[in-house]
Amino acid sequence: MQRRGAAIVNEATLTDVTGTTAAIVVDLQTYNAKGSFAGPTNSLVIHGVVTHLIPPGGFGYDLTKRRPLVDGKPLPAPVTTGRSFDALHLPSGYGPLILAGDLSGDRGGSVSRDSLR
Repeated sequence: MQRRGAAIVNEATLTDVTGTTAAIVVDLQTYNAKGSFAGPTNSLVIHGVVTHLIPPGGFGYDLTKRRPLVDGKPLPAPVTTGRSFDALHLPSGYGPLILAGDLSGDRGGSVSRDSLR
């Protein structure tokens, strides 16, 4: 059995990620995330969320300053002005864009079925 985990030191630093996967940090404060329920299905829509994947090795996360760490050194928050996500916009007439991880364990589920239409 593969063991997975991470340590939080002094309630300030996530470190020592172990296992074959990464720790995921969801930051709602750096870019002042805002959410609402919208659309015909009243789905949750959130803007300004930052996610960090912290892999095993010399990586970590400063929980107080909300910055990823590489070999103990903080990285600056990325600049978001002028960014464009045009590649994520589908041409007129196309169905929904679904971004997902490994769906192989649920091929009969609604996400798999909907993505094949």
